[in-house]
Amino acid sequence: MIFRQFMAPKISQTRCTINRHCDYSSYYNRDMSTFAERVRTRREELHLTQGELARLAGMKQSTIATIESGRNKTTRALTALAQALQCSSSWLELGTGSLEPTPTPNVRPSARPVSVWSNEDELSQEEYFFVPKLDLRVSAGTGHLAWEIEQRGQRQAMTRSWANRTGVNPADLVTVQAQGDSMLPRIQDGDSLTIDVHPAPIRDGSIYVFILDDEWYVKRLYKQVDGSLLVRSDNGDGYKDILIPQERAAAIQIVGRVLAISGPAY
Repeated sequence: MIFRQFMAPKISQTRCTINRHCDYSSYYNRDMSTFAERVRTRREELHLTQGELARLAGMKQSTIATIESGRNKTTRALTALAQALQCSSSWLELGTGSLEPTPTPNVRPSARPVSVWSNEDELSQEEYFFVPKLDLRVSAGTGHLAWEIEQRGQRQAMTRSWANRTGVNPADLVTVQAQGDSMLPRIQDGDSLTIDVHPAPIRDGSIYVFILDDEWYVKRLYKQVDGSLLVRSDNGDGYKDILIPQERAAAIQIVGRVLAISGPAY
């Protein structure tokens, strides 16, 4: 992991750090009343290019450019953008409150044992069960055509205590690999998704793997009062909501609901 050291700029005999509230309107001949100017000014304060900011926020460079042009008055990825710019969401979006982000509570993580294993026989069958991995890349973008599904590779180990706590049947679980950026920041490209394939009514707002027109997707689903389905991506920048009318809703094949998400350690 590479850490970038950010240097506060020198501003005409006025001392200012990114960890203190500063009225940047006094330092620049700019109109800081707009969302676009606050994003641009804060990015330049941190010596970031639009591409670097986009990578930090899990967004597209074109989206940052659109925001700074003034065409976008806000973004659904506001929290991630504010974190990347090291400022509060309210200040960034509305220009109100303190620039300083809300401190993260000092929570002491609980110590949890880590089991390193290369063979399933090394883990206790009483404590663990194994979820099969499927040779399938689920689309978290514009859709990925799937031609065949094959079970292969090492299965994912999960604890029986987790299954008991969540009330799932281990026999109903499989893991698949996500592809794309439409579910950022919740789901990263390449993440492993554990899904429950047991048939059940749709839970509004939950993430599902489903098939539509022979393509696989991973999105949030919302039932509408008229029987239609709203399909939503977490990353709203470049991914609009899709409304599937009632007459087409029956064509959606629900593969399963996403229960757990894990990614590579990089």
